[in-house]
Amino acid sequence: MHMTMKQTTHSTSKRKQVNTLTSHKRYTGGPAQKWEQAVKLRELAWDLKWAFVKQKHPDWDDVQIKNAVREIFLHAST
Repeated sequence: MHMTMKQTTHSTSKRKQVNTLTSHKRYTGGPAQKWEQAVKLRELAWDLKWAFVKQKHPDWDDVQIKNAVREIFLHAST
């Protein structure tokens, strides 16, 4: 059976989600470690979004980028 690129990407994405959920279930750290992990994930999300906005608007200064990223996360939903 031949899978299309979209099917392969979807399949890979599903595997990543399952692996992430499995690793979270195995996590045995206490509240402090969980908080540290949450802070690291937030920082990573900000860094990635910062890079995206900077690439999209190379003429913007850091203040403009910071404000744009703040707006994006302010109105984000899951």
